[in-house]
Amino acid sequence: GGKPNMAMAGGKNPEMVSEALKFAAKTITAALSPKQNSIVD
Repeated sequence: GGKPNMAMAGGKNPEMVSEALKFAAKTITAALSPKQNSIVD
């Protein structure tokens, strides 16, 4: 469950919001494209 952690971190650190959004975008993209297994850099 990474979503609650990202939400809590984003509450105090705007930079964490950006990182969380980028991570979420990667996760969603990977979920929509099973061929792309590289979620983590």
